Amino acid sequence: LVKMNSRTGLWQLTKLTIQYCDTSYHSRGAREFVEKFVPALKEKYSQIEFVVTHKRGRPAHMEGFYRNGRHKPVGLHKHDAEWINERCQLLLHQWGGKNVTHSGKRVSTTTPSLQGMWTPFLNRE
Repeated sequence: LVKMNSRTGLWQLTKLTIQYCDTSYHSRGAREFVEKFVPALKEKYSQIEFVVTHKRGRPAHMEGFYRNGRHKPVGLHKHDAEWINERCQLLLHQWGGKNVTHSGKRVSTTTPSLQGMWTPFLNRE
């Protein structure tokens, strides 16, 4: 039994495209992934559309399309089939939200607190 998204009860991923070069040495992991894992994934996740295309001379990549309109690309260049399968599972179980990057410096102050610095021994009697 395959679990659904616990937020909405629906699968958020609607389409997964895999593009690779059929002759490139660096796409061998993607070719192996398509041969080994994709048929089982198609059977297990029948509600998701899997599209596999050959693009000669182009680097291998995978892209997930979600219900909310977002899409998440993943580069597969020089990666093996196991790594690609892990990333595919990650795309399958994500909800398609925005990737949050935390930027900026941490806020620190040179002014000590009015109450003083906390220590573990502060309130011991």
